Amino acid sequence: KSLEFLAHPLALTIFEDRVYWIDGENEAVYGANKFTGSELATLVNNLNDAQD
Repeated sequence: KSLEFLAHPLALTIFEDRVYWIDGENEAVYGANKFTGSELATLVNNLNDAQD
């Protein structure tokens, strides 16, 4: 399942206990708990030409 959300990561940032990344193939922004990888959420999708 994790490969679905990590197809082509372009950028990564960490804020408090969360990690966020842009995926270029899925054209979306995802977030998850940085310690466990749980609480995975799609924050934004259908981005055109997602960039750092």
